[in-house]
Amino acid sequence: VCKALLSYPKEAADVSRLVLIRTDGEAKTALMLAAFHGQLETVRVLVSATNAHLPLTDIVGAKDGKGNTCLHYAAWGGHIECVQYFGDLLGAEALDVQNDEGLTPLQLATAGDFHAIVAYITQKTQDCGISSDCGSSIPNVSGEVSSSGMTALHRAASHGAYDTANYILKLSRISVNQQANNGNTALHYAAQHGHKTIVQLLIQQPSVDISIANEYGLSPFHYACLG
Repeated sequence: VCKALLSYPKEAADVSRLVLIRTDGEAKTALMLAAFHGQLETVRVLVSATNAHLPLTDIVGAKDGKGNTCLHYAAWGGHIECVQYFGDLLGAEALDVQNDEGLTPLQLATAGDFHAIVAYITQKTQDCGISSDCGSSIPNVSGEVSSSGMTALHRAASHGAYDTANYILKLSRISVNQQANNGNTALHYAAQHGHKTIVQLLIQQPSVDISIANEYGLSPFHYACLG
């Protein structure tokens, strides 16, 4: 259907405009919608139709009204094939782009416990970090913080994403006791939201400190007692 619709415009500029036209409200493009719903073949068609006239960064790197790129949408929807496609097109740096809330595609994938995406992004950025082929140094994505100070581990603990939390801990790139801007550790978030299996996972870590208080003077145990 997309191919048929894309064959209608007579000018190259019309094709580009059709692919990049914005929805009302959050200003999503057609490509963002296809990425969020995991329509890989449609994604390929849209990129191919537009890439002849515009740079890839203008197509895939375009942002919606909240700073999300196509990679954010693919990770948010949990579609590893689309994430890999965009990552291979644009390289590791595109995987590290933050939206207006400071969230990267990795952190959105973490919230959904999309372990395959988390593994792909961390491996891709790690490979870039040790490769002389990369133009610039890629930061440690697993330990990267959002504007609220939350790391991927905080987000996994908050959303009950056990497999992802376990994977991040095994990477040993981030302290289990790292605190967000409000003083919460991953254990605070797990206890606050009643994620028992993640609490058990975190307290098994040799360096965990269960007595850390946040800015309100509350420890993970306080949150557990609040229910």
